[in-house]
Amino acid sequence: MSSRVFASLMVLVLLTGAVAVAGAQTSTVPPAAAPAAKPTGEPQAAPDLGEYRIGPEDVLQISVWRNDAMSRTVPVRPDGRISLPLLNDVEAGGLTPAELRDSLIKKLTEFMPNPEVSVIVLEARSFEVSVIGEVPKPGRF
Repeated sequence: MSSRVFASLMVLVLLTGAVAVAGAQTSTVPPAAAPAAKPTGEPQAAPDLGEYRIGPEDVLQISVWRNDAMSRTVPVRPDGRISLPLLNDVEAGGLTPAELRDSLIKKLTEFMPNPEVSVIVLEARSFEVSVIGEVPKPGRF
């Protein structure tokens, strides 16, 4: 495959992705909620894409204050769940880190008074693209 054809193919893939993202944004934001345009000359802020949602293969650090046995780094399984001591399987996929923290606090109150929990996304691996075919380097990126 020539480099010109490869470059054209990559531009097409990028444009298709941009159109899909733009379409998703416009369908989720009602026209009345869209921010008004700033006067000319002022810098434009980046569009708000919403809070990060945890996905499969992400790596999370769960910290429970003063409880090293409960604190650990866990991968999100393909089914969207994580495994923790005492709690077993906990749904994490599709939640924001703050929503997962609130869920863990609620579940841990059965075992300890006033648990302090933090959830940190160490590695966001759920947003990957597979490139296959006649390309110099096929794989997941």
